[in-house]
Amino acid sequence: MNILYICTPSSIHDQKWMRFFAEKESFRVFAVGESNYTQDSFEELKKQNIVLLPAIDSFSIKTPLSNYKSIRKLRHYCEEYQIDLIHVLFATPYALWVNYISTPYIITTRGSDVLVVIPELMTPPLSRRIYFNWLFKRFEKAFKNAQQVTSTSDLQQSKIAEIFQVEATVIRTGVEVDQIRELVVEYNLPYDLIKKKFVFSPRFMSDIYNISYQIDAIALLSKEIINEYTFVFIKGKKFNRNYFEEQHERLRQLKESRGLDFLILDFLTQKELWATFKSASLTIMTPKSDGTPNSALEAMVAQSPLIVSDLPYDKSLFDNTCEKVRLDNPKYLANLIERTLISPPSKEFLMQVSNNVKTNGNRQIEMRKLEELYKANIEDIAMRIE
Repeated sequence: MNILYICTPSSIHDQKWMRFFAEKESFRVFAVGESNYTQDSFEELKKQNIVLLPAIDSFSIKTPLSNYKSIRKLRHYCEEYQIDLIHVLFATPYALWVNYISTPYIITTRGSDVLVVIPELMTPPLSRRIYFNWLFKRFEKAFKNAQQVTSTSDLQQSKIAEIFQVEATVIRTGVEVDQIRELVVEYNLPYDLIKKKFVFSPRFMSDIYNISYQIDAIALLSKEIINEYTFVFIKGKKFNRNYFEEQHERLRQLKESRGLDFLILDFLTQKELWATFKSASLTIMTPKSDGTPNSALEAMVAQSPLIVSDLPYDKSLFDNTCEKVRLDNPKYLANLIERTLISPPSKEFLMQVSNNVKTNGNRQIEMRKLEELYKANIEDIAMRIE
């Protein structure tokens, strides 16, 4: 079976979806994105047995000629590589393209696409009403004509039904449960964290992940907690330099005024991240908006106590499995941090949480569900052709 993914080829999450099938002899996997890539991108995906095709231009109503050229390019890819099925890995904006291609397709929503972007098209400002309505109609057509629509959470599933009257199947990205559990911490933990007690903030130091709110809470912690724990952050590969420098300076001031021990890591490999989760006394994530974050699921599998934002997360994964905090009360977050560190969840509870992810967020299980959808849709198409 030949699958063409319209996606963000450099996205680690997109690669996880594609790689599962690229590793199977019965699939040939192709990918195309809207932005030009470096030669490194071609080589990186080639190592994963994924054929990265030359990029198409971004869809825009202002550039009809460019759109036409990209449509012709996609049609050519489908013909040349005998594509059986197209899979759109994020609805906005990639679902717009499938309206102009005859190849059967599947659309997957992963959070902000159907929860934020598409609803905004339904309540346009007066000055952009015609354009927003035009875009919405194109997305609506794409969803209604899809062979299958999937979502990564129950909330998205409900939203798709509400907006488009289309039934979606929940298939989560999932995490590598068995690999996380089997990982040997001693061989993978960053050197600077060995033999340290630490609180871990795994999301990159950018505004969307609300690191400033965590620092607000850290500033209110007791002297005993400050003296006992190191607070660990990740700079990340992509970040707003001004925001990062502002938060870095606040941490330096807390170090000077209160003796805060903090560490900012540039980046962690997958195994280093898992080892850090397994060693952390507490993991904290306070994003302003979110889908179903794999990092949170990985923390759960690793049996790290977890605090997340009070957002409408997937109930089957986040209800009664972690602490949730509002984003308007740093004192409450500080108290929650102290309470969790002083009286951590029991080992039995953390194992139950880990097992829940194994059931509801296991990548191997979720991708096998997707494989069955692929096969069912191809068989259905073949029967209708006959």
